[in-house]
Amino acid sequence: MIEAPETRYAQTDEGLRIAYQVVGEGSRDIALVSAPCCIDMAWEDPVFVAVAARLCRLGRLILFAWRGFGSSDPVSLGALPTPENWLDDLRVVLDAASSDRVHLIGTIGGSTLATLFAATYPQRTASIVLIDGFARTLRSEDYHIGPPQEVVDSYIEWMGQV
Repeated sequence: MIEAPETRYAQTDEGLRIAYQVVGEGSRDIALVSAPCCIDMAWEDPVFVAVAARLCRLGRLILFAWRGFGSSDPVSLGALPTPENWLDDLRVVLDAASSDRVHLIGTIGGSTLATLFAATYPQRTASIVLIDGFARTLRSEDYHIGPPQEVVDSYIEWMGQV
């Protein structure tokens, strides 16, 4: 099994520190773009460790915590990040890790960010794999999979009372 790597920090243009880790070695870079999480805590999950160990056999595995999550700098409620901010987080992490071209693995909530990165930086994207990704979150007339807006609204209202 592999050990949890040292957490390093990349700096955004705004001066925020984005936590990231690099584990494994080789000429192939693989960025695991998961839903926002704490990368330091992920190493306590045996399933995550097993997946990371397998990916490390293929090359360098790059992990990061989106701004406002885990060991990355927090954000104020008045300045919640945009998708472009999170896109920049991934870019500065790849720059700090000296990764010019990356294989992206986007899982669930990270699939959108991985797709946005691939579309914005095709020259830096070697491939993209989406696991449990989705085209959008909310249901609409032409997308019948997501929850309806009223369910999301009631959930947000309930969360505000907790």
